[in-house]
Amino acid sequence: QEGIHVTWAADGAALVIGGATADALTAHDVWRSADGGATWTLATATPGWAGRTHHEAVALGDAVFVLGGFGEFGYCDDCWASRDGGGTWERRTAAAAWGPRAMHAACGFRGALYVAGGYDGRECRGDVWASVDGARW
Repeated sequence: QEGIHVTWAADGAALVIGGATADALTAHDVWRSADGGATWTLATATPGWAGRTHHEAVALGDAVFVLGGFGEFGYCDDCWASRDGGGTWERRTAAAAWGPRAMHAACGFRGALYVAGGYDGRECRGDVWASVDGARW
């Protein structure tokens, strides 16, 4: 897959989240490795969020968040969280205040999520947004 995002769960496991398949279809599966990538198990094939690429995934506290990206329905502005290492997902917001975008940057720092820049289909964005829960920005 390409256009994937890799992050780490609270328990130290690596997660590969979404991306594009070899036939250019967007994926929404989540794979997990607890041994440094030697072996992988499917955490979920149906996380609830639509397939996407050029999204961001951020580990913050006991949760992993998936933010935005470009998917089968266009640019995304949703935010999803998993607290069990990628097996189940809860939508935190269907339409974040930062608006639809892909190829953005995101990180977790001092208890908050940050989303910066990206492309919204018309222009490159130069803004920065913050949230402590992924729902309110």
